[in-house]
Amino acid sequence: MKEIIYQASQFPPVQQECVGTLSSIRKVCCVLAILLAALLANTCFSGPAQGANFATHGGLAENTLDNDFFVAGAMLADLDKFLPPGAPQTDSHSFANGLIDRARPGSNDVKYFAMGWYEHLDQDSEFLNSVLAIQSVHPEYSTNDIRLGFDYLTMQSHPTDVNVTFIMDHTEILDAIRGGLTNITNEQIRQAIWDYVFSESFEAPGLLLQIKGAEIYATLYPERVAEMVDEYNSYFDRVTADYYNPFFWLFTVDIVDRAILDLDIHIAPFLGMSIKQLDPVTLEKAP
Repeated sequence: MKEIIYQASQFPPVQQECVGTLSSIRKVCCVLAILLAALLANTCFSGPAQGANFATHGGLAENTLDNDFFVAGAMLADLDKFLPPGAPQTDSHSFANGLIDRARPGSNDVKYFAMGWYEHLDQDSEFLNSVLAIQSVHPEYSTNDIRLGFDYLTMQSHPTDVNVTFIMDHTEILDAIRGGLTNITNEQIRQAIWDYVFSESFEAPGLLLQIKGAEIYATLYPERVAEMVDEYNSYFDRVTADYYNPFFWLFTVDIVDRAILDLDIHIAPFLGMSIKQLDPVTLEKAP
């Protein structure tokens, strides 16, 4: 994956001067301090549900259902943070249900993707419960403290190796996402997916920048992260216990169809016809 490189030109003039005049070591410290402060203060990527950060979504999803499309869906439900202005909230039940409807006649890839997208909502709901539980004991911990702490704990114990950029090449899934948007092209969705991973904007930090922030946070506040461990483990257990599968019957039919097809290969030569050609009347007459 692309390595994030911090440059002085990323920052406002005062911060550029800070970065440009310090020694190399102090320069790095200055940049990292700015990054952490920005992530702790940032609210634009969290949404009204006060959801978890991107890495947390990925790690939990992979431990809920080990399917790359499911994991990608659970992560990319936050895609509206990187879409053009005016795009609807994508981590919502209305958008997720619409995506499920559009995925219903499609491939298993898009079905698993839609299931992951819906799983994201459960992760956010349970994350809010964890925030309330931690803040009842530590009211000084902000929601962003807990986001960064949970991100770090996820990376330590349940990291995901799914690079969601592979969705950029999956036209069926891009079309399914675009179906819930207005005046948005697949190319804009591809760009949003890229930014989701690689954005270096402190106002809309991408996955890699959030991970870097979580690592810095854990280094500076190890005692806070330690205080979050028990609630994080409870959160992990609650979220990964099950998931919503609106396609259960369709998956079952697909499995049966594939089993019949496999059986056909071995049985048809003896019957002189395909099993799929046997209707009830034919079966009654069969020797």
